[in-house]
Amino acid sequence: MHNLVFQELDRLEQTLATVPMLRLRVVCPSQEFSQEEMQHGVGRWLSGSRGLWESLTLGTQTDLAIIAIQAPPVGSRVVEHLFGLLGAAVARDATRRHALVELDDSRPLHLSEKLLANGAVLDRLRSTIAVARKLGHRVEGVSCYATSPRMADVAQALGVSLVDTQPEHLRWGTKSGSRGIFRQAGVPHLAGTYSPVYSQTDIIDAARSVTQGAEDGVVMVKVDHGFGSGHGNAVLTLPAVSGNGPLRAETLARVWQPCAPGISPQDFLRRVAANGAIVEKFVRPQPCQVISFPSALAYLDPSRGPGGVSLLAIHDQVLGPAGDYVACRFPAHPAYRDSVATLSRAVLDRLARRGVSGHIGVDFIVTGTAEKPEVWDIYATEINMRQTGSTHPHRTARAVLDADWHADGTSAAHGDQPVHYKGTDSIISERYVGLPAETLITAIEAEPALAYSRGTGRGVIPHLWSALEPFGKIGATIIGSSVADCDRLEQRFVGLIERLAAR
Repeated sequence: MHNLVFQELDRLEQTLATVPMLRLRVVCPSQEFSQEEMQHGVGRWLSGSRGLWESLTLGTQTDLAIIAIQAPPVGSRVVEHLFGLLGAAVARDATRRHALVELDDSRPLHLSEKLLANGAVLDRLRSTIAVARKLGHRVEGVSCYATSPRMADVAQALGVSLVDTQPEHLRWGTKSGSRGIFRQAGVPHLAGTYSPVYSQTDIIDAARSVTQGAEDGVVMVKVDHGFGSGHGNAVLTLPAVSGNGPLRAETLARVWQPCAPGISPQDFLRRVAANGAIVEKFVRPQPCQVISFPSALAYLDPSRGPGGVSLLAIHDQVLGPAGDYVACRFPAHPAYRDSVATLSRAVLDRLARRGVSGHIGVDFIVTGTAEKPEVWDIYATEINMRQTGSTHPHRTARAVLDADWHADGTSAAHGDQPVHYKGTDSIISERYVGLPAETLITAIEAEPALAYSRGTGRGVIPHLWSALEPFGKIGATIIGSSVADCDRLEQRFVGLIERLAAR
């Protein structure tokens, strides 16, 4: 495998020697969640293959060169398929400026850990970076899915900087840090605490304060950091609590309801003791009430000053029963989209002034009623200091579509036709286990009505390639002419996978 890595880097160095004034970026899309968090879900350790969206950006950023790191290998056929979406001439040029560095390592470890453990590859990467500098190219540094102290170690090992935010700024992405930013920015958010607490007694005291004697006495408790997708959330019901002493097991089970399946109240409280938690008002769905979960996606570049805040898009998130991310849709509903954009900018400006950089997600919950569809209550809920589930579908759509993307991140158009897309990571079945990515690629390329077409600006672009064969899991960015069209394309894509699996 090292021979293939070295050949890829040799080829890139030939490009560096012949094409002047390039920007070189190393892409290491490591998730960097806590070890315990990574045990949830299916194939979480392989989510780094979503980071290939950065390779697609070579089609529009003609002064960029990328070293894309993957482990385990996704295979050259996947990259060929993705570059093929850009058109033949663009694909040839993008291939010249791209090196796929694949590590033959399928262990359940973060991509950053695998890279740091491979001294030979680190040495070879440093050599290519030195060549780039010697030839006068600008080395941007390492971009990642999520910043962490370990990702800072990767950057240091390569002798480059982190493209994304520095680890010391990660506190603004904790639940307590997010709420502090919302308060400072004057952005509406649910009543709750602003500092983490670590004991059950302190949580119950805080919950009583937040509910202020309300009859339902229900709050949401969120582990302060290290968990996402609802795995760090639990609902606490206060009427069953009396006194301040330790709760008996039968009372504990009645009082605490962890949102994610398979997590006991005792497990949740251990997470609280280790990571702290915040308490906030619980939004209970009411009859005739509509609840949506929009999310703003942005990119911050403090070096550009006030112009360094780029609001990319407002999505509607599709959440599962545990509050887990299932999918996103673009564009978000027009009834609250502009308001979410305005509130997001207030948050993003605060973060930019603190030196935060890279991709940022700001999540909201909005509630309304069928009787007054024009009236929505909007609350910011958390800041994600990383790429999110909407990052790769949005960046993929930007890379392949000939579209007008508005500066406020609210809408796009392909010609006169509005663009709609859906991004999902949740197409999964045991029946798909053993299905090679190459087989799916061949099949989708043989279906003109399903494969993405530059001519129509419509079709399905899969991702999560490395999780398909071992876990039966695949994701997709689905670009269509309407919400219903995206859903039809998704159904047709799933039908194709079902037929392939049945063979």
